[in-house]
Amino acid sequence: MAGVFAIAGVAAGVKAFVDYPLGTITRMGAGFVPLALSIGLVLLAVISVFIEDGENDEPAERLHPRATAFILMGIVTWALLIDTAGFFLATMPMVFLAGMAQPDNTWKHGLIVATLTAIGGYVLFVILIGIPLTPFGR
Repeated sequence: MAGVFAIAGVAAGVKAFVDYPLGTITRMGAGFVPLALSIGLVLLAVISVFIEDGENDEPAERLHPRATAFILMGIVTWALLIDTAGFFLATMPMVFLAGMAQPDNTWKHGLIVATLTAIGGYVLFVILIGIPLTPFGR
């Protein structure tokens, strides 16, 4: 039943944002991200309708404060650094911090994943798609 309500709520979001200009992938308009997110949420809600199991009475899993804190720190760090430090120096700490949300991860593993993610992200978003971001700041 929750999936049905989710479909209705997110469908209203799609209807609200469909009239906004979408732009292109390199010059996104005001409606691009809200519409893309709304469509993605509709798809997830539809999937949840088919996966929903009414016989499951288990309580929801508890919130993990460590994971929440590290992931939020990563997002905030990226937002604060992207304009001044550039793509690499904003993406690497974001990925590293988000990776530290999992207690099993080591700093070496986090550094390797952060470096590879920054390189892959730069190739995808800056070189292939053409989003105007500097690699190492202004």
